[in-house]
Amino acid sequence: MEQLVRDAQQLFNVHLTGRQVMALINYERELLDWNRKFNLTAIRDKEAIRTKHFLDSFSCVLAWKANPPQHLVDVGTGAGFPGIPLKILYPNMKLTLVESVGKKAMFCHHIVRVLGLEGGGPAEAQSAETAMKLLGGKLKQLIPVHLPGVADDRYIVVVNKVAATPPQYPRKAGMPAKQPL
Repeated sequence: MEQLVRDAQQLFNVHLTGRQVMALINYERELLDWNRKFNLTAIRDKEAIRTKHFLDSFSCVLAWKANPPQHLVDVGTGAGFPGIPLKILYPNMKLTLVESVGKKAMFCHHIVRVLGLEGGGPAEAQSAETAMKLLGGKLKQLIPVHLPGVADDRYIVVVNKVAATPPQYPRKAGMPAKQPL
C-alpha cells in the first residue's frame, strides 16, 4: 500500500490520508472476498488491484486538476471503478454509480455501506433539520471526528436550543417509529 501512496502522489499529486488508505485497504479486502464468490473483476491480486483499479481511478484527477466536480456519475461502474476510489478521495463529491449487472451493483451497494460513503453525519443532520426546528433546536455545527484505524466518517452534531419544545413532545413509546418527524 505504501507504493500506491507514493505513486498517487508522484503521478497525480494525490495525497492520501491515513483514513483514505484504511478505506482503500477495506475496499481491497472486500473486493478480493466477493471476487471469490462472484466474478466481479478479472483482476484478482492486491498489486494489480492497487495499480489497475485504484491508481487508474486516481488518474481521473488529471481531467480536473485542483477543481474536482461536485457531482459525478460513473456509468458502467462494474465493481465501483473509478467512482468509489474518487469518492474516497473527495468525500463531499455527490456520486452516482450506474451498473446493470446485479452482482456488481449489489457489491457496490455493499462497499458503499461498509466504507460509510453514503454521506454519514452531514446528510443525516440536514435531513433532521425539520425535526430539530419543530423541537426548538437549530443546527450549530458539525465536527468531523477521525479515529485511527476507522475508515468511516464520524461527526459530532451540535444543536443549539433556540425555542421551547411543544407540549406534545416527547411522544409515547412506539410513536416516533410509526410517525417519524
